[in-house]
Amino acid sequence: MNMIRSRGRIFFRGKTWWLSYYVHGKEYRRSAKTADREEAQRLLDAIPSDGIADCIHRKRRRQREKTHLVLGQPIGTAAHRLRKMIIFDMCKKLSLDMCYRCHLRIEKIEELSIDHKKPYLNGDDPLRLFWDINNIAFSHSKCNSAAARRPPKLKTTPSSAIMNQDS
Repeated sequence: MNMIRSRGRIFFRGKTWWLSYYVHGKEYRRSAKTADREEAQRLLDAIPSDGIADCIHRKRRRQREKTHLVLGQPIGTAAHRLRKMIIFDMCKKLSLDMCYRCHLRIEKIEELSIDHKKPYLNGDDPLRLFWDINNIAFSHSKCNSAAARRPPKLKTTPSSAIMNQDS
């Protein structure tokens, strides 16, 4: 007695009708809490397309809120901090905890910054420079910030070389 619809279907289980619908390729089922077929069909028809997605979003929002309560911070922030802790720990174990810019030891995780040795946007092949692991360096946050504020060095030729060209 299944009624297949473009947005979902109803089916009978035991003494109760159930609703079934798909959101992003995943099937969701819930009880219509009725033995009346027409009532179950009306319930399915009454679910707006965005209402179906709303059910899913509410569940995800509850999961995010629970995670936030447990971790004391949003999951994205916690995951970023965990990755940074792992990188800092590996740097210390592999003796890579020296600042690329000032050559002093990076003592605290808050000081750790990961940057490119050669700015990738100014290069001939920015995509290659961005992903080149040999172009990545660890530095103090303050050293990295100071380097970012410094204007790029312009290649200059000595004035004597310019004067010799004119003659």
